[in-house]
Amino acid sequence: MNQQMTNNHTQAKLGTDEGSKLTTPPEETPAVRPVPVPVEQKAAAKPASQEELDRVRELLLGPDLAQQRLRGAEVNRVREIIFGDQMQEYDRTFADTKRQVDRVLGDLRHMQEQMRDFEQVQMQRLETLERESRQADEELRREISRLRTVETMLQQLHAQVRQQEMLAHSGQDQVTELRKTVLQQEHELKSLRAVVDDNRIQNERKLDTLKRDTRQGADDLLAELRRVTERLNNQKTDRKALASMLIEVATRLETGTNVVGLLEGLNHTSQE
Repeated sequence: MNQQMTNNHTQAKLGTDEGSKLTTPPEETPAVRPVPVPVEQKAAAKPASQEELDRVRELLLGPDLAQQRLRGAEVNRVREIIFGDQMQEYDRTFADTKRQVDRVLGDLRHMQEQMRDFEQVQMQRLETLERESRQADEELRREISRLRTVETMLQQLHAQVRQQEMLAHSGQDQVTELRKTVLQQEHELKSLRAVVDDNRIQNERKLDTLKRDTRQGADDLLAELRRVTERLNNQKTDRKALASMLIEVATRLETGTNVVGLLEGLNHTSQE
């Protein structure tokens, strides 16, 4: 726009100069008596009239191509004189902005790599915890199955004891021994139940610890995401896209969904 205004101003000035030349009244000359002109001289005077017509046509229709080029060169020199320092300042500002953008993109890529490493560590920890939890569940199931087998054997033993009591009234000693055996088996059953209760309590504690560790890992991941968000908010980034991305990450973390693909999408968006 400035260049166009400068061109218009230069052309208007040149046109004004030419117009002033055209409208300048001729100098007064003393009156001369007309002298008869021969026919040959009249024929020679026609080219002068043609030059005047060309001059008028030039003033009305504009200068020729050579004059336009000269005026264009003058306009370019005027524009360079007026806007030279400003264009250099624009170039420096653009270069500084490009360096800042490159630095921000480098920091973002570094943070994304850290996030991927952190997520991989957390996923490995979760897989380890899940594997240990499955092993504990399997051991608990085996212990419960063994206790059920022992309980079945004790029930059979009680039935045998009652049968022996009914059949052998005289075998008091045997009954006493059987009762001792039953008492011992009951004591063992109580001990086994206590062991089962201890195992159950320990497994519940392990599960609680696993839940706390999982929750702590999710909280750490959310805190890391918040720190990344705070750093990105201080930089020129598309906040709407970033906010929707972080909300999706938080939702997946609460539901236990994997967020690896979402973080890769964040990396692709930041690079764009």
